[in-house]
Amino acid sequence: MTTTVECQALFHQFIDFISQNKDFSVRETEKVTPTLDIDREVRKLEISYESDSSVSIKVSGKNKIPYDCRHLGFRGS
Repeated sequence: MTTTVECQALFHQFIDFISQNKDFSVRETEKVTPTLDIDREVRKLEISYESDSSVSIKVSGKNKIPYDCRHLGFRGS
């Protein structure tokens, strides 16, 4: 079972992942201002369904990151 700390680490990894194409880290600015154009940034993500219990998320020009049901907060099948 995935712990809260592991889930938080994965969430921060995801936040870093979506900010890879920016000159700043989303986490550095999240307390000061909302992310500008978040809809446009989310649309750039390529989400692939690997199986019934896993997906991979990719930003153009970067390696994809796999997430299975445990990473997404669901029980294993």
